[in-house]
Amino acid sequence: MQEQRQLDKLEVTAYHEAGHAVMHHLQRVAMKAVTIVPGEESWGRVVTPRFTQKQEKEAYSPSLSFVLRHALTLLAGPVAAAIAQGLGWKDAELELPDEDGTSWAMSDLSNAAIIIEKFTMSPEERDEMLDWLLCRTYLTLTRPYHWAAVEVLTQAILEEHTIKSRRVHRIIREAIIRWGDEERRKWNESRAKRSNRICLQNYPQENLWSN
Repeated sequence: MQEQRQLDKLEVTAYHEAGHAVMHHLQRVAMKAVTIVPGEESWGRVVTPRFTQKQEKEAYSPSLSFVLRHALTLLAGPVAAAIAQGLGWKDAELELPDEDGTSWAMSDLSNAAIIIEKFTMSPEERDEMLDWLLCRTYLTLTRPYHWAAVEVLTQAILEEHTIKSRRVHRIIREAIIRWGDEERRKWNESRAKRSNRICLQNYPQENLWSN
């Protein structure tokens, strides 16, 4: 999507959490807030609500649809951080490591691998499915209107550090709508220029008022 660039730890974390949040929005997986306030186990996180009884039952005996939706939300964090640094989906684990050398991207990748394992027959098949999901996540987030939402949400997270879910959803929706409005404006301007060019080719300006 762009040339490689250097980001500091806070920026990488913000892109990571924004990626998670945008995929939560797209997959309609519930969240309560997104934050880059460090905790005991992470530099930031998407806060999710406790499962309802129905959701707990589905989590213990999940459908493939349930697993894929939650795997995509897990993978969207490291993939968004990779995109922001100008990297591809195969480099999704290359986030800035903590002092002990670990990376929270690896934790997300490991958790995604664990939840899809039930639907695969071997480690090789699991890894192949994980690669497919990483690629799908990358293709989803690099759609211009989705990436516009990631960028806008990232900036909001960097400014506010913690944002409640209702506002997260509003930021994402408005960013997608604004992108569409801007693209329509560009298209209309392009169409107007093309129409003017065609008119001038067929009706030279000096002849327009000759009569």
